[in-house]
Amino acid sequence: MAAAGAFTVTVYSGATITDTNPIMFTTPIASLAVDGQITLNGLITGHSANLYAVVDPERVLPELDESNNVALAR
Repeated sequence: MAAAGAFTVTVYSGATITDTNPIMFTTPIASLAVDGQITLNGLITGHSANLYAVVDPERVLPELDESNNVALAR
């Protein structure tokens, strides 16, 4: 396997994981090594919220397993 090329990560706010929830921020990622990790930092003001990040929401990267593209923080 090769490293992933450029893609975006979109952070949403909501109680359930759906792409219709409000987008808190989107950030471009230049590349990511196989089994690599990234840390996103951002400031959310005004209220507490459930947040989740979706890696490659446009599905531009070919993958064998799309099920590991979401991370949830409560």
